[in-house]
Amino acid sequence: MLRSPKFFLTAALAALGLGALAQPPWLDAPQAQTAPQTIAAAKRLGIGREAKPEEIAGWDIDVRPDGQGLPPGKGTVKEGEPLY
Repeated sequence: MLRSPKFFLTAALAALGLGALAQPPWLDAPQAQTAPQTIAAAKRLGIGREAKPEEIAGWDIDVRPDGQGLPPGKGTVKEGEPLY
């Protein structure tokens, strides 16, 4: 016969506890330094430029699930399907 349910409960809790103590490998890399390093390298190499506010305004929109916030336009889902 199988061991008691108490044994399995204890083993499961121990496994969960050990899993909680383990640190995922993707947290080892210093992610906060990636963007500033990239920006500094771009400036040093003379690549690209900062986006202008009027350029950002063209794509900085917030669309709600009901469609409010979409730019004016026309069309249907069926008409747009081949595009996407």
